[in-house]
Amino acid sequence: MNEDIRLRVSAVVLAAGIGSRMRQVKPLVTVGGKPLLDHVLATARKAGLTDIVVVLGAAADQIRAAVVLNDCKVILNDSFEQGIGTSVSQGLANVSCDSQAAVMLLADAPLVLTSTLVALQSAYAKSRPPAVILTYQGQRGNPVLLDRQLFPQAMQLTGDEGFRSILRNVPDVLQLEVDDPGIVLDIDTTDDLRRCEELYRLRNQER
Repeated sequence: MNEDIRLRVSAVVLAAGIGSRMRQVKPLVTVGGKPLLDHVLATARKAGLTDIVVVLGAAADQIRAAVVLNDCKVILNDSFEQGIGTSVSQGLANVSCDSQAAVMLLADAPLVLTSTLVALQSAYAKSRPPAVILTYQGQRGNPVLLDRQLFPQAMQLTGDEGFRSILRNVPDVLQLEVDDPGIVLDIDTTDDLRRCEELYRLRNQER
């Protein structure tokens, strides 16, 4: 993918959170028999994202033992309890200097389609906007793509502040509508997990 568009886009996978509401190590919660983080990494690889930065924090040793991370840059965020902003900052700080942008992936959003990540990169390549936001049926979702020009602002996020707070004042942000409910399905509760399992089963029945 990246060779075709002659741009390099990295992936930053945010997998440091405690997952207190699930009472489990959230990246290792399974859907379809595979850990959530495995799903996210497999999709990133299939979409041609070769510079993959994985930010770990809580239960880092357990995650390393359960998930193949050999082709990733693994960053340990000792400040993960201060919120996701610390993981964003450390992830972006370790993106390859050759990359023009980064796709910010959530380890608890396992069902984003490969075609969605490909479309995200292609949309960015066409007009080089400062950011690309995905929507599904008008609802904003994840991941978000950030051009390198926004890295300094994103690295100033604190606590659990999201990208919306910096993007609201950025002109020319591109919104890309996709037919992918996976972008609005992240797993924080057992009900979320049930919905993800249902979508996973449905997709596999359609194959």
